[in-house]
Amino acid sequence: MFRRFLVAGCVVAAASSARAFPSPRVTVALGGAQPVGPAAFTDAWNLGPMVAGGVAFEVSRRITVGGEVGFHRFGFDDDAFTDKLQASFPGETVGGNDLELLTVGAVVEVALQEWGTTKPFLLAGACYDNATRTASRASGPNASLIPFPAFGEDGFAMWAGAGVRTALTPGASLFLDASYHFGPGDEIARFVPIRLGVSF
Repeated sequence: MFRRFLVAGCVVAAASSARAFPSPRVTVALGGAQPVGPAAFTDAWNLGPMVAGGVAFEVSRRITVGGEVGFHRFGFDDDAFTDKLQASFPGETVGGNDLELLTVGAVVEVALQEWGTTKPFLLAGACYDNATRTASRASGPNASLIPFPAFGEDGFAMWAGAGVRTALTPGASLFLDASYHFGPGDEIARFVPIRLGVSF
């Protein structure tokens, strides 16, 4: 008899724990990211597209924590760079050399005062940046001598920002946010991603 009570108690405790553990929420976002520093980044690369996906857990009515993976691609400003080359390398043209950043990290979202089904929120996160550049191309008599800008270093970075979220259905929401991505040193990309996404 005692064994039956013990088994029943374990089943009830397990069910209660499963209910208490928050269910995961999947997040998908698209947007653009504007370079803001350092100078080697802002002088040579343009605003680029980004995509992000992650999983988040609501640990309380106002606080959500989770993990996120983002991909950002910044196009090389080949027109501006070609113009600068004309004095030393007349007739040369360049291309490629786009910068790609893969970010993997954690994020915390804190909801502020609710306006009906709409909630403004603050967000903060930390991530690891993996930076790569696509192959550069140059054409002209002195193409092999052209010094392409080299920028982008792997390293840890952070971001902080704010946004607004509104309910679409009881289980899904639409959000818009903007944040500042930054890190220590001069080789970590600083940029402002603006994202539109859904959580479900």
